Amino acid sequence: MQRDIQRFVDDSGFNRLDGSVRGWSVLGGATILSHVAVRVETYRQGELGNEQSFTVDIDGRLAAIRSRLAYHTRSSSAMGGFTHALSSRVRLAYLAGVTFTRVERTFTTNAPGLTLLPGTAPADTATARLVDDFPTVIVGVDAVVSLARHIAVVTGFRRQPLDLDVDITGYSIWPYVGGAWMF
Repeated sequence: MQRDIQRFVDDSGFNRLDGSVRGWSVLGGATILSHVAVRVETYRQGELGNEQSFTVDIDGRLAAIRSRLAYHTRSSSAMGGFTHALSSRVRLAYLAGVTFTRVERTFTTNAPGLTLLPGTAPADTATARLVDDFPTVIVGVDAVVSLARHIAVVTGFRRQPLDLDVDITGYSIWPYVGGAWMF
């Protein structure tokens, strides 16, 4: 189980991209020489959405403008770091590495059909899709708790910066908990 919390820098105090949503991840890793941890993982987020509507006066006629911004994030990471045992059943890992992230945003609005002159609007609604692909640094902490010989619970968090388009920056933090099969 995983939760992705995304926050973006916006001086106006309003940002349609801020939000949190469930996601899932698959990770694999190894401990080398008892203190070196390596991890590879992939992560998928559910869809975050923000809907708005307002009424505007256009030459004495009221028009209800509606818009929806929806987006989701995918990442694949390779990390390494230091690991140590707190006890015979609990092991911590402190990780850093590189992640390759894709953020897909879709903006839909009915504004063109309501605000443009009849016959000039291409459709009643307009949709714009933006895709941002970027590599960035990722950091995290894992705790692995052995329950039985090959079964464990793994929990932790990851944090990475988000760099969308030209001037949209923020960060993503995702705490998670799940099961693990240990070799």
